[in-house]
Amino acid sequence: IENPTLILFAADHGITEEPVSLYPKEVTWQMVNNFLLGGACANVFARFNGINVKIVDAGVDHEWNPLPPNLIQKKMGPGTKNFKLFPAMDRESAESCIQTGIDLVTSKDFQNTNFFLFGEMGIGNTSSASLIHHCLSGIPLEDLVGRGTGLNLEATNQKLNILKAAKSRTGQILDPIQVLSEYG
Repeated sequence: IENPTLILFAADHGITEEPVSLYPKEVTWQMVNNFLLGGACANVFARFNGINVKIVDAGVDHEWNPLPPNLIQKKMGPGTKNFKLFPAMDRESAESCIQTGIDLVTSKDFQNTNFFLFGEMGIGNTSSASLIHHCLSGIPLEDLVGRGTGLNLEATNQKLNILKAAKSRTGQILDPIQVLSEYG
C-alpha cells in the first residue's frame, strides 16, 4: 500500500427541506470545517493508521472565502433538490459526478497513491443512502431507515413515511444511474 488516502466528498441534500434530520443543512459546511481542521473522528482514525485525508466540496451550499488550501473544489452546485418532490439531479449531473470522482483519483495529484478509501458528509445523507440501497438491493425501506443522528421513534417513522412518498413519486427504478439521479 502506497500513500493511502481517504477522500471525503461533502454535499448538501435537498431532502433536508423535509424533517428527516435533527440538524439543519448548515451543519454540513460546519463539519467540513471540522474535517479540514483534523478534528473529526475520521481524521483521528486516518492519523492513527497513517492515511492521508482529502476533503472534496462536491456541492456544499456554502461559499468558502478564502478557499481553504486543503479543500478540493469540485462543486456541482449548491446541493441537490428535494427528492420527495423532484429528482435530486438530472442524469447528466449524476454522470458528471461519477466522472468527477474518476478524474480526481486518476489525476496527477494521486499518481503515487494505490489505495483509496471513500467517505461522504452531508446532512440528510442517510435518507439518500437508504433509498439508493433499497432501489438497488430490494431490501425493504423499513429495514434500512434508521434514526440517523439521534431521531426518536416518532421522527424516525416520519422520516420513513417521507422516503416512502419519495419512492412512490418515482415507482420502481432499475437503472442505477437513474436511481442516483433521483435520490443521490
